[in-house]
Amino acid sequence: MSSRDNILGQLRHSTPEEEAYPDLNQSWTTYSDQIVKFQESVAGVGGHAVRLDSGADLTETIARMEGYQATKKVASCSTHTRIENVSLDNISDPHALEDLDLFIADGSIGVAENGAIWLTDVKIPHRVALFITQHLILTVESSCIVHNMHEAYQQIATVRPGFGIFISGPSKTADIEQSLVTGAHGARSLTVFILD
Repeated sequence: MSSRDNILGQLRHSTPEEEAYPDLNQSWTTYSDQIVKFQESVAGVGGHAVRLDSGADLTETIARMEGYQATKKVASCSTHTRIENVSLDNISDPHALEDLDLFIADGSIGVAENGAIWLTDVKIPHRVALFITQHLILTVESSCIVHNMHEAYQQIATVRPGFGIFISGPSKTADIEQSLVTGAHGARSLTVFILD
């Protein structure tokens, strides 16, 4: 018997003991005000979260944002504003979005503990828009902000989109010399509007 056969034989007969999954039915971190904590978490990862009153007009709010007037190519999949000059429904080749300045989309869940927003491709025809845009604006309903990732995963466990992602803050990367660069591999800025 060769060494190879000997090793493979030992591997076949060596079966590790099964380990039980940890019990997840326990008390997880919660916050007295998860919306305030969500805003703090978004700021902590380099984004900006703004709570809008129920009567506020999102389109007007975006139009007044610093730097908005300089944007040339804007796309939106948001149901709360159609401020755009590029319709993703009319784009057949996602490469046409390479110079997208601003993209606006609706998140379905916000997570207070880390400032993450859950998005799927259900209403976004070209998911590359989330990553190729220079600036990203996301909306989330205040009633859809949960305390922690455990609560978020309980909500998305039954949904099976073709694509889903948690986004937390603008794109960031660092090298071995600890130089942090924002926007190298995605959006340079993230603004989250919390809608009441």
